[in-house]
Amino acid sequence: MLTFGPGDHPFSKFGHNAVLVLDHLRGIDRVYNFGTFSANSPTLLLDFMQGKLMYWVSVSRQASTLTAYARDNRDIEAQRLNLTPSEAKALVEALRVNALPENRFYQYDYYLDNCSTKVRDVLDQILGGQLQQAKQTPALLSWREHTSRLTASSLWVNLGLNVALAGEVDRPRSRWEEMFLPSVLRDELSQLNKRDGTPLVVEQRSWYRAKRPPLPSAPPRWSPWLLLAGVALGASALGLARLGTRHASARGALLVLAALLGTLAGVLGCIFALFWFATNHSIAHANENLLLFPPWALAMPVAIAVAQVRQSWITVVKRLSRLLALGSAIALLLKVLPGFDQDNWMFLAFCVPLWGMLALALDRWSPAPVREPKLDGPPNAPSLTQSPLA
Repeated sequence: MLTFGPGDHPFSKFGHNAVLVLDHLRGIDRVYNFGTFSANSPTLLLDFMQGKLMYWVSVSRQASTLTAYARDNRDIEAQRLNLTPSEAKALVEALRVNALPENRFYQYDYYLDNCSTKVRDVLDQILGGQLQQAKQTPALLSWREHTSRLTASSLWVNLGLNVALAGEVDRPRSRWEEMFLPSVLRDELSQLNKRDGTPLVVEQRSWYRAKRPPLPSAPPRWSPWLLLAGVALGASALGLARLGTRHASARGALLVLAALLGTLAGVLGCIFALFWFATNHSIAHANENLLLFPPWALAMPVAIAVAQVRQSWITVVKRLSRLLALGSAIALLLKVLPGFDQDNWMFLAFCVPLWGMLALALDRWSPAPVREPKLDGPPNAPSLTQSPLA
């Protein structure tokens, strides 16, 4: 069993694993890798967005495999498994069958069907279900928590995954399901005893140690920072609204800020809706963040643009901002109901103060005051329409 540490690319943040089969007497040297995909495919991005990315089992040699991962500065750990001759034969045959052209392709799933779950399932099959039976204890972390901690070094990747993942990744899991991560599978194999009482792993070695900082054991806490960002943006909007009563430039800055925020929210909402209704990404279905970033927020910049020439649309802009505030308030209140347990508190911390204060700021928005022309003459001079004898 080979376990590789995380790499630099977002696709490699979760680590990787493979099975090495060596038989020096027969000259067998094969690494069975369930995590192969074509990075040069012209449909790669489209397949990924639709949740239809195809992976396959590839077979390589030990030296070339280890060299490639060491060159990428990734940890390499090896566990020698304690298998009987019949178990070893069955494992090699199962791997061979999986690598056949007619069997090697499978539709990749981040958590349910990946390089680690494939290896886990093959080993469990050889052990007669003993691995699954022994690992029904509660998971140490949720899928979201693992995803967040392993991408903590990449801020935008971390926030992007957290905002796009729905409540499915927050559901309580078993240690068996937690083995979607290669490192968790490695740890569980090292602790498993077979039915005869002997350990499954009889030798564990580190073949290459990467020069990287240690991985965090817990996810980062972004909520305080996002709360601060939401309050800062909302306070900026209120400040611009107050200045806007005297300065046209402040009014313009407020409208630009509102248009940009509406565009960002609307684009995110469209992506969430697309994931839900048009893709196989089940972990992104029914995303509660749609209440915080609704697709219709794209109407905000349109309404602001129209309001520049038709003052009646100022009311439309104000209503849209109130709906954004109402949506975030509803998303917060729904947390008291069963079934609304998606861990999106960091985005609630950002959106509730932001949309609330933006709505208050836009409520103060009015067109530039019209200045009355001044007439020449003394202050008490009669008006043009008034008779001098009146």
